[in-house]
Amino acid sequence: MDSKFFNRTLSLFAGIGLVGMSSMAGALSYDIADAPLFLSTSIPPNIALTLDDSGSMRRAYAPDGLDADSATRRFKSSTFNPLYYNPDVTYDPPVDETGAEFSTSFTTAYHNGFDTNQDAIDLSSEYRATINYRPDDSGHDVALNPASDFDDGTTDNTNADVPAYYYAYDTSLSGCPVGGDKNDDACYLLVSSDSTTDPWTSAEKQNFANWYSFYRTRNLATVSAATLAFAELGTESRVAWQNLHTCDGFDTDCDGWTNSNFDSRIDQFTGDHRANFYSWLSRMPAEDATPLRSALIRAGQMYGEDRPYEFDPGEGGSETPIYECRQNYSIVMTDGIWNSDTITSIGNADSPASPGLTLPDGTTFTATAPYSDGNSNSLADIAFYYWATDLNTDLNDSDALKYEPVTVNETIEYDDPSNGVGIDATTTLTPVQNPKNDPANWQHMVTFTVGVGLTSTLMEPNLLWEGDTYDGGYKALATGYANWPATGTNETPGNVYDLWHAAINSRGQFFSAETPDDIVAAFNTIIQRIESRQGSASNLSLNAGSVSSSSQFFQALFDSEDWSGHLLSRPFSDGNGNLTCTTEPRGATCPPVWDAACALTGGACDATGASTSGQDWDTEREILTYNGTQGVPFRWTNNPNDLTVAQKLQPRLAFVRRAAAL
Repeated sequence: MDSKFFNRTLSLFAGIGLVGMSSMAGALSYDIADAPLFLSTSIPPNIALTLDDSGSMRRAYAPDGLDADSATRRFKSSTFNPLYYNPDVTYDPPVDETGAEFSTSFTTAYHNGFDTNQDAIDLSSEYRATINYRPDDSGHDVALNPASDFDDGTTDNTNADVPAYYYAYDTSLSGCPVGGDKNDDACYLLVSSDSTTDPWTSAEKQNFANWYSFYRTRNLATVSAATLAFAELGTESRVAWQNLHTCDGFDTDCDGWTNSNFDSRIDQFTGDHRANFYSWLSRMPAEDATPLRSALIRAGQMYGEDRPYEFDPGEGGSETPIYECRQNYSIVMTDGIWNSDTITSIGNADSPASPGLTLPDGTTFTATAPYSDGNSNSLADIAFYYWATDLNTDLNDSDALKYEPVTVNETIEYDDPSNGVGIDATTTLTPVQNPKNDPANWQHMVTFTVGVGLTSTLMEPNLLWEGDTYDGGYKALATGYANWPATGTNETPGNVYDLWHAAINSRGQFFSAETPDDIVAAFNTIIQRIESRQGSASNLSLNAGSVSSSSQFFQALFDSEDWSGHLLSRPFSDGNGNLTCTTEPRGATCPPVWDAACALTGGACDATGASTSGQDWDTEREILTYNGTQGVPFRWTNNPNDLTVAQKLQPRLAFVRRAAAL
C-alpha cells in the first residue's frame, strides 16, 4: 500500500479534532496521550554510542583468520576479503564536525587520514597491502605481494613496494574451475594502477586513496562511517559516547590515543560537544580485549540518571522542563566476540520463571520465542533488562515512547530447507509480542547492534542471516523451530548471534556489515530510523461513560522521515466480546478496522490486514474546499466564483487529489 501520497491530503484533516466518537449514550471522560499526536519524536532522542576499540579492530581483513592467506591473490580482492578495495564502491571522504571533508591523495596517501602528522606514501610506487595497522601509527604489518604476479624468476618483488593494485574475480580465467571458486587464486586477475593497457583514471586513483587512508581497516572504516552518519544528526539530538577501554564510561575523562580528556556525557549534539565527539572519533585506538557486556550495562545505567532527561544537560544549561517522553537509544558496534568481563547480576533476564515478569505497565512477560533462551548474563539478557526495567521511576510513563508500526497479528511461517517438506513451523505474534514493535511506555533503552566481519559466523542450520533482522533464521526462532545458540566468554558462534538477539530483545535492530560500504550504510540507517521512530501517542483510555460496540476514534499518524501518513479508525472494546479485540477490557482500543490511506490507494492494507479496492482519484473521491463564502467541490471549474486563482492551478489541484500520473 502506497501511503506516501497520503500526506498530500492528510493535512486537510489536521485542523479537525483528534477524536471522533459515534453512538455515545452519554458524556465521556477520556485521557489523551500527553504528547502531540503528530511527530511525537519532536522531543529529540538520547543516543549512547559504544564503539569497539579492541585489538582486532586493527585488522584489514574480515572475517578473522584470513591473515593466513595474506600472501595470496584473493586476499587483495573484495570478493574474498570484503574489507579490501572494491572498484565498484565509491569511498566518500569522512567529514569533521562542520561537514568539511578530510582529504588525501594518490601520491600522498596517509596511513591514517585522520592524522596528517603521520607517515604518507606514494601509491603510484610505494604500496603494500595491509594486514594489521595500529591507528596511532605505532605498528603496520604488510602482506607479501603474490609471487605468481610479482616474481618472474628474474626480479622478485614479493617483498617490495609496488604500484597500488587489486585483484578482480573473473571466473572466465584459464585454470579457474567451472562456476568459479573464490578460494582459488586462478580465478583472480591483477589490476594494477601502472597498467599501460588499461590505466587508472584520476577518479579511480582518488577513490583508491580514499579507501587506503580512511577505510582499509576495521577501525578506519568504522570511524569514517560514524563521521558521515552523525553528520546527518540534528543539533538538538543528544549524544553520549564510549569505547571499551580508553573511554570506558560516560564521564569527563574520555580519552582516545591522545589522552585528551573529553566530556562524553549526554549533551546536545552541537558546539563543543559535537566538536569533541569528532575529535574523539579521529583518535580511536585499537587495543586489548572485548568487554562488550560491561559497556552495554554502562549505557543502561546512564539512562537511570537524571541528566539524560534534563532539558539542556550541558554546562550552565537548564534542567527543566523534563520530558518523560524522551526516547533512549543505544548503538553498539563491534567486530568481535565478547569476552574478558565477569557479569553475574543480570541472570537469564529474558526467560523469567513462571508466572512471568511483571513489566512496569502492569502486563506480564512470560518466557517465549523469539526472546527467551537458556543463557544467562548474555548481551541479550542485558539488553532485555534495560528494556524491561523502568529506568527512571521519578518520571511518569508516556505513550509517546511506544513505537507500534505493526497494528495487527502477524503470522510467521518457517520452512526448513533441509527436509523439503514445506512449512515446518508456524506462529502468530500479537502486536505486543512482535519485536518489530516497541510497546513500552516507561523509560527504557532500545539497542541497535552492528557486527563487522561476522556474517560468515551466522551460518548455523536454520539460523542463517539473510540480511534483515526479521528474515532468515529469525523465522525459525520466532516459531520455536530453532533456539538461540549458547553464549559464554569467547563462545563462537553464540556470542555473534547474541548481537542479533540483543537487538530483538530490546525492540531495536541488528546489522551485519562486511564491507566498508556496509558499515556506512548500517550507521546511516540506524540514525535515520532513530530520527523517524515515533510512538503512536494517541492511545486513549476511557475511564467513565457508556461505550457501545460502535464507539471508535480516529488516529492520525505521520512518518517524519518521508512525511507519509495514515488516518486510522480504531474501535473501543465494549467489554462484551463484540469486537475484534475480544479479550480486551471495556474502553481499551482495538486494532484498526479502516485506514484512509488504504481506502484511497487500494490493495493489501498493512494496518488492517485486509485488502481494499481503492478509489478512482477523479470520480470517486469526495473532497470539499471553502471559497470564502461557501463550501464547494475541490475541482477545476470554469466558474470564477467557485475557486480562487491560486486554487485554479490545475496540476496542483490534481496533485492534491492524487492523480495517478503525477
